[in-house]
Amino acid sequence: MIYTREKVNQETEVKISGLNILHAPCQYAPNVNVLFLSKRLVESQKLTIKNLFRFSFKLSQEEGEYCTRDLPNASVARLLHLDSDGFPKKGTALQSKDIIVGIVRPKSSELLITEDRLLLAIFGEEAREMENVSIIHSTHLKATVEEVEKNFSASGEIEGGIITLGFTFEVSIGDILESENNTKAIVMDICDLPFGIDVITNNPDFSGIIVRKMEGSSKINLLRSSLPQKSETFRLFRE
Repeated sequence: MIYTREKVNQETEVKISGLNILHAPCQYAPNVNVLFLSKRLVESQKLTIKNLFRFSFKLSQEEGEYCTRDLPNASVARLLHLDSDGFPKKGTALQSKDIIVGIVRPKSSELLITEDRLLLAIFGEEAREMENVSIIHSTHLKATVEEVEKNFSASGEIEGGIITLGFTFEVSIGDILESENNTKAIVMDICDLPFGIDVITNNPDFSGIIVRKMEGSSKINLLRSSLPQKSETFRLFRE
């Protein structure tokens, strides 16, 4: 099987302005720029980065590969999102180790155990055990099936395909976000904020938000250990 992966788009940042931001000092983090984000804002996906990757493959005729949902040693739960040809359904949410495309091929004679060799000698090729060589979602990132394309040979047999997956990078606690004036701040919490407030921050210069794919800071763990529970978020700020 010939298998390739290419990046369709490279979205490295998302900019959002016009937010309802409340600026207030934070007594527990006077020397660190912090952010409290509205759960409503995060769930709207306005702060979500989305990248598309195209996975294309071509089956090996010499090795007898073909696409199918009938995969050996695969539980029923792992096959529910596949159609009868082994292709994922559009809109399917994939997690790590999920099957992207179901593919099998006859197991090589070198891999057969003694019992399999005996059955093969008696019943012929119909008794040959199949090997699962499916394309697996190997990263820890969640993905969504955006497009599915099947390629057919002149005889009408599936000879390959193209699967487009969308990977989303969502803002979470510990991420570092940047303001339009290049000021950075750590996301301390994502919670319900009242009065239509989108963001609370102790940085008076923080305005619009720029989300980039950056690693969170270890400072978040030190600060969180001394913070109250989410229900007491607003007690962090002086009146």
